[in-house]
Amino acid sequence: MEQAQINAKRAGFAAEEVNNVENIIALQSGKESVHSAISGYYSRKFKWTDGMTVRDWLSNKSFEEQFEFGMNYLKNFGDVVKENGSWIFKPFE
Repeated sequence: MEQAQINAKRAGFAAEEVNNVENIIALQSGKESVHSAISGYYSRKFKWTDGMTVRDWLSNKSFEEQFEFGMNYLKNFGDVVKENGSWIFKPFE
């Protein structure tokens, strides 16, 4: 779930719902990082998104649907596990 979904022009979720340990996962950022790849993907337009960016297409989905979509896409880059109540991303080597 992206923080952009707090915006009323997107999904309008409560900040507390988006910014909590159940929805946060640390990803390395920077050029050619997983974070950069995911951000780029969310900015793309596909036929299945009816010409909208993935980010905009997701904005009318429920919190659960957006969370599941994001987790499923993240799993293309590594393993996602929950440890001590927090999500941990372990990139493929």
